[in-house]
Amino acid sequence: MGLGILEQSQLEHVPGTAFLTTKGSKGRETTSQSLQSTTSLDDLKQRNGVVLVPQPSDSPNDPLNWATWKKEAFMVTFAFAMGCVGCVGPLLSAAAVQMAVGWDTTIAEFVRNYNSVYLAGVAISSIVNIAFAVKYGKRPVFIVNSLLLAVGNFGGAGATSLPSMAGSRFIAGWGVGCWQSLIPANIAEIWFVHQRGFRLAVFNLGLIGGLNSCYPSAPLF
Repeated sequence: MGLGILEQSQLEHVPGTAFLTTKGSKGRETTSQSLQSTTSLDDLKQRNGVVLVPQPSDSPNDPLNWATWKKEAFMVTFAFAMGCVGCVGPLLSAAAVQMAVGWDTTIAEFVRNYNSVYLAGVAISSIVNIAFAVKYGKRPVFIVNSLLLAVGNFGGAGATSLPSMAGSRFIAGWGVGCWQSLIPANIAEIWFVHQRGFRLAVFNLGLIGGLNSCYPSAPLF
């Protein structure tokens, strides 16, 4: 293998890996853990010479079988959404000093209520919403958390004290955590292994782009 990576000689299959071509893999019963029901490499579904991992079903409702335009529309949607939720965290950072003075508190106290509480909401939500998504499905989780995100932002806009701001920021952080934790799972359900890299890069570009664009643009508003 390249880049100094040692070849694995003890296991027949290295966990977390999959063959994307049948070359060099003849005689193996499966190409990955997700293909254990496949008995012959010749029966594996391929596209442009690449073995599809995971193997799609024959159902037209399988997200792996969606039309290309539908998949790319989803990518554009989540890229825009990640840019929006990425802005929620640092959006008011440029006005931190003025808001702290207006509420007669210290900068440290304001940041603790404005940012730390928000990050706590993101962290807790990222864990809890994954469990909810497994049990109830991702769609209702996205809908509920989008509503919570709107409530948190409107509440923050109308906040008249530091405690009310902190409560609104926690709710907004809870809504953001859902998007940050579940979109990668959606990518894994819609695209094959060899297609996910670009989509994950778009996901990160949207998130980081939203974070970084807030600082220069916040004073304009």
